[in-house]
Amino acid sequence: MLNVAVLDLRRESSWDPGRLTADAFRWPADAPAAPLRELATRLSPRSSADEGAAVITPASIDPLTGALRRRTQRYQGAVYQVGAELRPGDLLLPRRPDGTVVRISEHLQGALFTSTFMAIRALDDSTSLWTWGVLNSVSGRQMRSAYAAGSVTASLTSATLMDLPIPLCPPLASPVFDHLRQVERDTRLPEEEAVETWWRTTDLRGQEWRLMLSTPEPELLEQGESLSNFCSSILRGRNVRPVAVESEEVGFLPVMDIGVLSGRLPRRWVPAESHGLIRIAVGDVVLGALGERAHATVAREPAVADQNVFVLRLHDVSQADAVAQYLNGQQGFAMRRMLLSGMVIPSLRKSDLVRFPIQLDLVGGLGEAAPSLPLASRLEQLLWTG
Repeated sequence: MLNVAVLDLRRESSWDPGRLTADAFRWPADAPAAPLRELATRLSPRSSADEGAAVITPASIDPLTGALRRRTQRYQGAVYQVGAELRPGDLLLPRRPDGTVVRISEHLQGALFTSTFMAIRALDDSTSLWTWGVLNSVSGRQMRSAYAAGSVTASLTSATLMDLPIPLCPPLASPVFDHLRQVERDTRLPEEEAVETWWRTTDLRGQEWRLMLSTPEPELLEQGESLSNFCSSILRGRNVRPVAVESEEVGFLPVMDIGVLSGRLPRRWVPAESHGLIRIAVGDVVLGALGERAHATVAREPAVADQNVFVLRLHDVSQADAVAQYLNGQQGFAMRRMLLSGMVIPSLRKSDLVRFPIQLDLVGGLGEAAPSLPLASRLEQLLWTG
């Protein structure tokens, strides 16, 4: 995660980037804070896992939804076990500053977590829930990044994690806790099915080999209504580097790129009157073109599209949240994985996106749907912007 701070170094005794960016960080709300070590205690991993056991690693957690995606069976070594070292309400903090903090709940009973997490137990349940929300918000990720700045591996040590400043928890009666509990419940999505080997006999003459080889059920690609039927246009963004700047200026529009789709704040802006770029209007669905986990979101403000995102302009804007939710869901993710191409960085082609099948029965006929914001953005709005 890119971390930027503008500082006056004339009176600084040390120019160490890590200390300078950490000292420069400020929470959006002006509230007293305390180091994490005063709000929680560390836990040690006392269990172990042999190769073949299903273990949850930091990479197992989807940074966009906060949900558990898939467990690995390749890890062996020290682990935390829910029901032994861990109990509901405990938090697992990844060393990477952009990783997602996990809060243990009843549905994870018996689960194994790798010791590459740092496990903590908060003073009480409300402090646990509040700390989970704070650290996973956009500002919380920026704060963790600020404290990791200057590190060669861009990771946080246990000591640094315990020193992170956490705004003090509001009173338990605060309505924020009801909303936080709902956001946390929304992270409990079905795990992705493990990839299995398969084989079948088929005639490849006149067929697209990459599609025939991507799934044992290519007929699924023909089920549903093509995405193009819902859109007045499907456009891929363009290179904005020749006109982009790295600081917000009056009359400039933010650039929506893969990072912004992941819940980060914009890091580039372009003049609003720039020609030849793809404009994003409020209500457009914006989808990442690269990677398996490319997220779809609905634009809430005008922007310009980076070359690595698609802009879907719908005939009916009221369907935007439902379309984005379907693209992000288990069925939409499975379909997108079938259509990805490219050996090094899997990407989605416009020609495949045009015919992407939408199954109406799985999205309630494309009626109302929950806003398709990444976890970090939802928490940022809830905690700091209302």
